[in-house]
Amino acid sequence: MDADIAVVGLGLIGSAALRQLAAGGSSVVGIGPAEPENWSTHQGPFSSHYDSGRVTRRLDARYEWAELASRSIAQYPKLEERSGWKFHSPVGLLFVRNDEVGIGHQREVIERLDLPVAIGRTDDLESGYSFPNGYTVLSEPGPAGFIDPRIMLAAQLAVASQGGATIVRSWVASLERSGGGFRLECADGSEVTAGRVLVTTGPYLNDLLPVHLAARLMPEAVLLGRVSPVEAARLAALPSLIYLPSDPDFDDVYVVPPARYPDGHWYVKIGGSIPGAEPLQSAEEKRSWMAGSEADRQIGWLRPMLERLLPAVTFEAFEAKPCLITDTVHGLPYVDEVEDGLFVAVGGCGHAAKSSDAVGALVGGLVAAGQWNDEALDQSAFRA
Repeated sequence: MDADIAVVGLGLIGSAALRQLAAGGSSVVGIGPAEPENWSTHQGPFSSHYDSGRVTRRLDARYEWAELASRSIAQYPKLEERSGWKFHSPVGLLFVRNDEVGIGHQREVIERLDLPVAIGRTDDLESGYSFPNGYTVLSEPGPAGFIDPRIMLAAQLAVASQGGATIVRSWVASLERSGGGFRLECADGSEVTAGRVLVTTGPYLNDLLPVHLAARLMPEAVLLGRVSPVEAARLAALPSLIYLPSDPDFDDVYVVPPARYPDGHWYVKIGGSIPGAEPLQSAEEKRSWMAGSEADRQIGWLRPMLERLLPAVTFEAFEAKPCLITDTVHGLPYVDEVEDGLFVAVGGCGHAAKSSDAVGALVGGLVAAGQWNDEALDQSAFRA
């Protein structure tokens, strides 16, 4: 199979880039496996978009992330309309913290982008959550809220296919230069040749590239608290939450309101950075974390916090899920040309799901034009 451009990795960033490149008229093929039916026996790469609830917001302490989120959120309605898939729930967001330096950075971004964020105190807050008094609350109304990343991915791929993109449901086993372009061998035995290649493989960023990119691959666990359909309906107006507690066991916590998962049940999701977690180094460590049951050990850590935040909610059951976070050196995605004709868009730093459409557009423009053409975002901030 021949193409002008091959996109390797079809998570949220890769699928968004694929759609953008197809819309630009390029002959483009996207390569990436579907979600595995059995995680424990899957031998290929995993992705963190196997989920039904991710916080979306414009509010951030860093301008670049706020700008990318603003661009992406503005595109949600258009993507939903074109694909026929609804993935966005604009229930609003609460950001609760108690550190003046971080709040100051957020205030600067609020003013720079003129964000409609109200600032108050937990003492006066009636939200459905329970917090200690004395914390600062930054409240962002819809379209902040949450997205369903599984459905968002389906929407991106549907529109990419409408635009003429070819999708190969396998993973790339090898990537090498061939003639004036590249030859890619896939795990299913198929081959793709392309003049340019974009690698969007998330935590597997160094598995194919001829250069090594500095990144820290962190295991993260989430807890899903199952609620009844009646309870989910009662909580329909509950906003998403990011919470920075004064608790040595938690650097940060986020909560996604009830979302319906593929098994038909409704779940409230909580996640956070595992205390004392060590970066994953090898491919086997990544596979073991995602395919194994180590995440179950975090139930006893996350469940008390979820029940503390939502004491009036009746949970029917709990289950943990593993996740992988790819942290870059500068805290933004690597969006760059690392060798002639070889591009990357990797390193979500735990922020990328909500902003993936804009990151895909950013790298899509770079791949198509061969140069950086974004006037609002400095290319040096995204260098690999």
